[in-house]
Amino acid sequence: MDKAEIFLSFTSPPRVLYLFCDFLNDKKYKYIVLLSKDNTEILFFLINSKSYTISQQDEIKITPHECSFLHHDSYIDCRQVFVLPIDHFSKKISTNLSGFDNGAIEPAIVVKILSVVESSDTISPLHKKKILDTLGSQ
Repeated sequence: MDKAEIFLSFTSPPRVLYLFCDFLNDKKYKYIVLLSKDNTEILFFLINSKSYTISQQDEIKITPHECSFLHHDSYIDCRQVFVLPIDHFSKKISTNLSGFDNGAIEPAIVVKILSVVESSDTISPLHKKKILDTLGSQ
C-alpha cells in the first residue's frame, strides 16, 4: 500500500479534497466534495468559484466562514455526480498528498446536500442511494 492509498483509507465522506481534474475540459486543480467511497469507486461533486445555474436546486452556496479553505463565496455544483475508480483516484491524490484534504463539511451543508440529492432528477438512483446512505449516517 503506497502513501496515497494510506491517506485515502483514512479519508471518509463528507470531506473537501483538492484534486487535479484532468477529466474536465478545463484541466486544473479544483475543490471537490467527497460524497461516497467504497472499495471500487469514489463519488463527488465539484466546487465552483462562481454560479453556473439559475436554479438554487442545482447548487449550494458556501462561504469562507463555513469553509475556511475558501477565499470567496463558492458553489457546490450538484447537477452532476462525478465517479472515479478507487485506484485512479488514489493515483490522482498521490500528486498532492500534502494539500489534498481540506477538512470535513459543516453539518448544515451536509443537510443541504442531502436535500438536493434526494430531490435531484439528474442523479441516478444507484448514486442517490450510495450518497444518501453515506451522508445520512453522519
